[in-house]
Amino acid sequence: MIALSNQEKWRPWGAFALEAIVLVLEIWLFAPLQANLGRTGLILTELAFLALAVGTALLHKTSLKEVFPLKRPTLRELGGVLLLCLSGLMLSVFATHVSLILLPQSMPEIKELHDFLYTGQSLPVMVLIVAIMPAICEEALQRGAILSHLRSLKKDWLIILIMGVFFGLFHLSALRFLSTAILGALLSYLIVKKNNLILPMLMHLMNNLVSVMAGTMASENAGQALDTMQTITPLQRIGGSCIVCCLVPVLLVAAGSLIDPTGHRRKSWLVAGLCGVALFTVGMVCASLSM
Repeated sequence: MIALSNQEKWRPWGAFALEAIVLVLEIWLFAPLQANLGRTGLILTELAFLALAVGTALLHKTSLKEVFPLKRPTLRELGGVLLLCLSGLMLSVFATHVSLILLPQSMPEIKELHDFLYTGQSLPVMVLIVAIMPAICEEALQRGAILSHLRSLKKDWLIILIMGVFFGLFHLSALRFLSTAILGALLSYLIVKKNNLILPMLMHLMNNLVSVMAGTMASENAGQALDTMQTITPLQRIGGSCIVCCLVPVLLVAAGSLIDPTGHRRKSWLVAGLCGVALFTVGMVCASLSM
């Protein structure tokens, strides 16, 4: 990954320290702020993330253009982002169902989060606070300020793994940890390979826009939907999730070939195809056994 001009000031331990500071602020300051002020508190939280990101860059006396590299994406890159976003959404379904199997007692959290974000708000306001602001503010903090401390690491996969775990922890939810960690890894892949913060911002925006649309459509029947989810057996969850995700390996390879064609290998298509067939087979077997 491209290093900063004064990378010696951005040591890897700083990423862990900054992530820890963010988590402490979330627990002791931002969570109470949101509990007392509602969506206004959420807006203030996002602005605080942005301020913390910019403040970190200024503290290290590094150009904002280096810490937050913004470039016009190519059509090829946009296509890759779209495919990666589709993959992320499918993987999110899988991760959520796995989490519900492991943490069935967390089911009410889904409705609580839905009510907090989507109940009694106009669509433009929801798009602003759920999609636009997180895409800008959270990416500036996570993929900008925090990830910049890891640019000196030689292994790209290690940076992606660390940032995935960080993003999972960032959401302070055991139920959502796996799905947000996967999303964080995919977003980090984009900045690691292309050094362009616009790409993860766009993917984050698209991902959250889908959440807004789904949340809006589910508003009237949220309670009924929760009751339905509670009746789904673990075998049905695994089977359905595997079937939904059977195209993910191919989509990931396709996205990678568009975003990073130099690192693409032909045998990746074969491996992806075999993984897709395996997922579909497992899904069908689980579905048949659950009948």
